[in-house]
Amino acid sequence: YYLIAGFFGIELAILNNFIWNDLWTFGQADDLKLSSTWHRLISFHAVSVGGLILNMGILYLLTSIFGVYYLVSNLIGILMGFLWNFFLNRRITWKSS
Repeated sequence: YYLIAGFFGIELAILNNFIWNDLWTFGQADDLKLSSTWHRLISFHAVSVGGLILNMGILYLLTSIFGVYYLVSNLIGILMGFLWNFFLNRRITWKSS
């Protein structure tokens, strides 16, 4: 069923992004405010769900309300979701103490 598959696909993408960000992008930080990996994972997941809601809201609003072509709406939603995720995770999840 496509909704269940979509849920697991999104969840795997969130976990994949967390692992690579935690190891590679922010792996050098020694004095993280959220020192526990589990706390960072929960924080990252919460921010990512917010980004998903933002992305889907923009997609719906631009496509259904303003009549923008859905691929353009999705691209704008993805960009805004990316910015949301990056800046909030940088400030909350991987903030130095």
